[in-house]
Order: sequence, then structure tokens, then C-alpha cells
Amino acid sequence: MGQTITEIAQSLKDANKKVQLIYAFNGTGKTRLSGEFKELIAPKNPETDEEGKEIKVMYYNAFTEDLFYWDNDLHNDVDRKLKIQPNTYTNWILVEQGQEPNITTHFQRYTNDKLTPHFNEDFTEVRFSFERGDDSLSDFIKISKGEESCFVWSVFYSLLKEAIDALIPLGEAQEEIKSLSLLTESKNRETKKAEDLAKKTGKEEDIKKAEILRNEAEVANIEMNSAQEKLKSLSGLFNNLDYVFIDDPVSSLDDNHLIELAVDIASLIKSSNSELKFIITTHNPLFYNVLFNEFNNADSSSGYKVKHCSKHRFEKLADGTYLLNEQSNDSPFSYHLFLLSELDKAISPSGNIQKYHFNFLRNILEKMSTFLGYNKWRDLLPEESREAYYNRIINLSSHSKFSGEETSMILDSDKRVLEYLVNQIKTNYRFNSISNTIIEQ
Repeated sequence: MGQTITEIAQSLKDANKKVQLIYAFNGTGKTRLSGEFKELIAPKNPETDEEGKEIKVMYYNAFTEDLFYWDNDLHNDVDRKLKIQPNTYTNWILVEQGQEPNITTHFQRYTNDKLTPHFNEDFTEVRFSFERGDDSLSDFIKISKGEESCFVWSVFYSLLKEAIDALIPLGEAQEEIKSLSLLTESKNRETKKAEDLAKKTGKEEDIKKAEILRNEAEVANIEMNSAQEKLKSLSGLFNNLDYVFIDDPVSSLDDNHLIELAVDIASLIKSSNSELKFIITTHNPLFYNVLFNEFNNADSSSGYKVKHCSKHRFEKLADGTYLLNEQSNDSPFSYHLFLLSELDKAISPSGNIQKYHFNFLRNILEKMSTFLGYNKWRDLLPEESREAYYNRIINLSSHSKFSGEETSMILDSDKRVLEYLVNQIKTNYRFNSISNTIIEQ
């Protein structure tokens, strides 16, 4: 039975996990889920429509990128710059913390070491240039949408790293209080027991022992009070930060940089010693795969354990409700099998074939051709009418960002083609029962 998006968000909040890693197709509702979760943690004041001053959740999603927008200088077509909406986060990271060099470093790692951002003095806009390595001046350029996403992510990543570093003293103080709390409770119990015994026996040795324990308990209580005062003194922007929600950081990266980004995120999260919790959602199978395996490795230096992370698949049902299925198996997520299971559902008597299902088929064929050593995925299609099948898939493959937006009517003949090709692939390449494989994983 499915749940509402709010109920799914509540289950994420209720989970006692440091990390929750979630896979979902584009169009499932990942961005909406991040918004619902944010509303649960830090609801706006209904009278002012504003959030509270305390930062309880930090999130990266499609709305984060909306803080940055282009001024294309349409009049002169010369001075193209990326404008930054005034907000607490960028003001803190750029103005107060001076993280401009680190943002540039992260950005160039994921794009090109010669592609350089130039901030203005008040950090309200940024221009970009290609540095030639000499003293010549480079014209400012408008970067691609993918490079822009990398830049926005680099700002957020620098912010996140600073927030985690800022919380380290807070985490240490919290751990100290936990230890002292246990010690204080133990000393108080021992003292009470010794005092009762001394009162009962009246023996001098019991009285002395009770006095020693009483002094030790007083010292423990003093240390406890001192630690609590220290915790109160650690004021900062992120002291009340409880959650970080990351929705599909940068999907336009090539595989090498995407792997690097996933490893960076996992390492940063593992290094966090505070009680900060992280939720990561993605539609990218490689990104999910790398994070899955990274979080399956413990880190003794930070105290991170495999049990601190849970893995899930987020699905939207036909009735508009949702499922959050646990990915309990330690093996990496079999993306092509999941796509094939979705195609099985689509071609079933009760299924609903959409245009994007041809994109699923193409995706499967591309992965199979790479694995089997074929230069072209069309070579995996049935030999008879191969070009016709290939052209139908090409024409019907959706390149829309959101597969759920595809609502074009599909001809019955095309539906029959999809059903035929799916069954041919399963038969010719001897796929195991897809439903059983998915359940086992």
C-alpha cells in the first residue's frame, strides 16, 4: 500500500540513520520530497510566510540553482554574468568565510582547470573566463548549463564542508557531555548506595568510603556543568542544523568526474562527527552505485559504521501514492534490471506504455552493447527489420529531462513493437526472471 509524499518525508525524519541514500527515476517526485521534508523540519510562519531564524535543514535541489540567474547583457551582448540572489548561505560562505578560492578549486576540478570564475566585490555576481596561461586578457563567456550546475554545486559543497567543520567542536562537546553524563549518573548511584550503607552500619570505613565517593560525584557534576556551559558558548550559524538534503547534485558530469564527486560527498559525510543527518536522492545509477559502495565501507578514523546508512528505492504508483522500498542487499543496484522490470509492467495487460519506455529500452540496449562488446546497440536488435526497429526507437526515445512529463499518445503498432523487442531481448539474452531478481536485491 502506497503512502503520501508527506508520509514518506515523515518516515525519513523518523529514521535514526546518519545517511539515507535513495534512488528514484526522474519525474518520481524527488524535488517535491525535499520540499515536503524541509517543511516538516523548518515550517514557514503562516502569518509571515517566512522561515525561522534558526537553520535546521540545508538542502540542494532545483530551487538552489534558482538562486543563480543570468544577466545576458542583451543590449550590448558583451558583459554576460551570473547573478546571485541575496541569501544567508552565500553571504556567509563568500563574505564572512571568504571561501571564493575553495569554490574555484572545486569548480575547476569538476570542469576545466582553466575555466575561472571572477566574483565582484560584494559577491552579488560572477563572470567566467578561460585563462590562457599568459598575461593576455580573456573575454568573459557564458558557460554551459552543465558547467553552471557544477558551479552552483561547488558553492554548496564549500558551504557544506564549512558547516561540517564548524560543527566539529559542537560534536566533540556533545560527545563529552554524553560521557560525563554516564559518569555522573554512575557516581551519584554509587554515592547514594555508599551513604545508605554508612547510615545503616555506622562503621567508620563505610563513612569514609561514602565521603570519597561524594567528592568524586561532586567533581563529576562540576565537569558536567562546565561541559554544558562550553556547549552553550559554541554559538554559530549552524548550531541548530539537523539535516542536509541533497537531491541530484550534478547529473551532467562525465563518469570520471561523477565518481569523483560521489567519493568526495561520501568522504565529507563520513568525516562529520556531529549528530547531523544526511539524505541523498538521485536518478543517476552510477552516482547511486558509487555512493552505495562508499557507504558500505566503515571508517574507523571518523567512527562511521555501515549500519549508519540505509539505502532505498523511491517509486511513484499509478494511484499517485509512493513507496520507499529498502535496498537491503549489499550488492550494487542493478539499474538495467530495474528498467527491464519497469518495461515488463508497461507491456503487461494492465500496463500503460508511455513514450519514455522506449528510452528505457534504448538505455538497456546501450548498456548491453557495451558489456557484450558490440560497437552499436542496434546490432542487438532482431536481424529482420533491424533498421526499422532502430528508427522507431530513435524517433520515440525521449530526451526530456523529466520522463514523467511524456504524455504523447503511442500508436498501437508501436506498443506491439515495444512488447516484441522486450520479449526478444529477454529470450535471446536469457535474462532471469526479472521480478524475482528485483525482489532478491
